[in-house]
Amino acid sequence: MVTPDHVVAAAVAHMAGPWSWREACYGPACDAFAALYGFDPMASVRGRFSTERGALLFVKRRGGMVRCVAGILEPQGFVQGQSPGALGVVSSTDSFGGAVAICVQPGTWARRAQHGLAVVNCEGIAWRF
Repeated sequence: MVTPDHVVAAAVAHMAGPWSWREACYGPACDAFAALYGFDPMASVRGRFSTERGALLFVKRRGGMVRCVAGILEPQGFVQGQSPGALGVVSSTDSFGGAVAICVQPGTWARRAQHGLAVVNCEGIAWRF
């Protein structure tokens, strides 16, 4: 069973380091998820963009951040719901309007920000495996 302590440890390990648009939208949260569950749910879309513009187009073509993430996770058997280790979309002030994050516990999320790991207390739309 994944606990909040497990999620925090995985987030610290995978959400530090330099910012990169190649992985910024989803990579760090999915790296933390992979450390917890042993597989990368975004493996099929990694490397599809390397700039902010490319990332925005990728998300826009899939109907926005929530629809984009849902369209990748749900076919793999993810179901909506918050629990430690779930992936989700939380609000952000950037041009995406949302960021992929990993749930520490319901209402608390870890996400990669340009300066490194950010822990935010907010509501999010989540999918658990």
